[in-house]
Amino acid sequence: MNDLPRYSCLFEAAKNQGDIEPGACELFLNLLRTGEAVSSVEQRYLATHGISPGRFAVMLLLGIDEPIVRKPSELAEMTGVTRATMTGLLDTLERDGYVQRTLDREDRRSMRVESTEKCREALKRVLPGYFRLVSAISATFTEEEREEFGRLTRKLQDGLVLAEAKFPDVVSYASAAVPAGV
Repeated sequence: MNDLPRYSCLFEAAKNQGDIEPGACELFLNLLRTGEAVSSVEQRYLATHGISPGRFAVMLLLGIDEPIVRKPSELAEMTGVTRATMTGLLDTLERDGYVQRTLDREDRRSMRVESTEKCREALKRVLPGYFRLVSAISATFTEEEREEFGRLTRKLQDGLVLAEAKFPDVVSYASAAVPAGV
């Protein structure tokens, strides 16, 4: 993945910018590469169970042991996707028998979503392997390195907040970059 044209072209272009620190560009490109690789591994694992990362996130938010009732707008906000995207996710989850939607008795304009027994059973099958995969990905880190990595990623998140202040039309970290509760 290190030799992908996108990364080498970006790095070369950054060298030609007088006010860009090469180390910052290299860090950014490594983050992109690593994030894409981690995302790809997660997608492939979940695909073996017939679900996507988006569907998985919704399933988790609706409860593993007991159903948690949520509104579609709540789920969209919690996962950092648009309401339209959430509607699509819920359509497929409902079609496959993982969720059920009902009208909210208190607000008849609103829907309520909850997981089905099939959903909770699927999560109980998926989660052990998922957590083994997560552990394997970070297995080369010592406990101290994991703590340091956590500290450094929180600093990067602070950097995203600063970038949002500098580039408000481009960066929207606070509302969409990292889903709530992640």
